Amino acid sequence: MDFFKSAKNEEDYFHRIASLGQTARNINASILRKILAETDITIGPVALLDKFLTSIGKQNNEITDILKHIGYIRKGYPIHGDNIKDVLVGYKYFKLKYPVEGFENTWTILLNKYLLALKQLYEILASIYSG
Repeated sequence: MDFFKSAKNEEDYFHRIASLGQTARNINASILRKILAETDITIGPVALLDKFLTSIGKQNNEITDILKHIGYIRKGYPIHGDNIKDVLVGYKYFKLKYPVEGFENTWTILLNKYLLALKQLYEILASIYSG
């Protein structure tokens, strides 16, 4: 539901970012590990997705970069106590200012980038598995 709500203020924004960051990394890592026969449990879900896409000849850095950098932004205060290095890298990737000035606009940009990643991933998977 958070994705359908606005981010009119700082509290709304950080609540939405927490949800988006969690969702963006909520990839079924156990299935990907099984498909890839990957035993290294230190490889995170976004890296596993990248490895999977590479294994099917469809590597797409934009998808994984969007997911990764949303995760970096999520590392900010109040969720992780402000891991400022990663947070700045995340905002810079999306060409956004930090600290955030326009919460609604920033939220809309990040949400649209996430949608772009999902659409691209869908197109890749549909082209392989629905034909």
